[in-house]
Amino acid sequence: MADYAERACLANEDFDVDLDSLFARRNNHDIENDIDVPSEDVSACDDKRETEASDIANLLRSRQDRLGDLYPFNITGDERIIFHRDSTKTDIYVFFLLCSSFNYLAKSDQIAFANEFEKVCVAIVRKIFPHFQTEGFGTASSNNILTESHVWDRFTSLCGRLGTSVRGDVTPRRTNSGDFGLDIVSWFHAHEQENASHMPCIFAQCACTSDEAQMIAKQSDYQKATGKIDRLAPPLLLHFTPHCYRGTDGQWHDPSQIRTAFFDRLRLLLTIQSLEIYENVLAGLPPAIRTKIDMACSDHNFLQGK
Repeated sequence: MADYAERACLANEDFDVDLDSLFARRNNHDIENDIDVPSEDVSACDDKRETEASDIANLLRSRQDRLGDLYPFNITGDERIIFHRDSTKTDIYVFFLLCSSFNYLAKSDQIAFANEFEKVCVAIVRKIFPHFQTEGFGTASSNNILTESHVWDRFTSLCGRLGTSVRGDVTPRRTNSGDFGLDIVSWFHAHEQENASHMPCIFAQCACTSDEAQMIAKQSDYQKATGKIDRLAPPLLLHFTPHCYRGTDGQWHDPSQIRTAFFDRLRLLLTIQSLEIYENVLAGLPPAIRTKIDMACSDHNFLQGK
């Protein structure tokens, strides 16, 4: 709902929105369409609106407090949300917001944003683990070693790099689709001997989706790969999502759902800032993506009515 309010702000001609009025419109729509709120209990709708507006204002203030200059919205005392762009500091936030708003983007844009989100995450892993070899597995376009065009060839190449092999009972895949539940792979090799097994490795997923349940479920996708590999040390599991999975206290919305080293929008932005790679990440976004960010920040029709 907080993302809904931020998108509504970007879709308003003045790039600001009153949260109470915004949720009044939502709840009036609910009444007219008999969604959630019984038509005979309009007062319940008013209470729901006020509670939603207050809760969302607090959640947005929490984002503002934690992200500071990296956050492009200002939450006023009377619960208005106002967009303020500083392209050198806030555009990556807008990029992540769009990466988690696929219901509002054309299919071609969804693919482009998902690919670029994965590349940003590859850059982060490479910076955090500089002595590891880090490659994108979902796409070979940013790779130095795993450059095979066919996904099965790329998978067997990965196994060789890890000093492992594909299990003998696994049937080779002939269709060039899927990614074995791996978006990013990273490994360290001590050069102790050829084919040394049980090397330290990292498997990561990048979950660009508008569906929160699907985003959480993707934490288990790595099992599609680990079940096919012999002599594999338990990998460090990373999960990257452009969603902001936080409550007003800054803690996880539902900690029981977190089963990996979890990077949501807030942690990604603070990590990029801590690693001092903000300018590099921003400069690495291709012109087509930068244009979409510019449109979201300057043209209120970009997200309106989608």
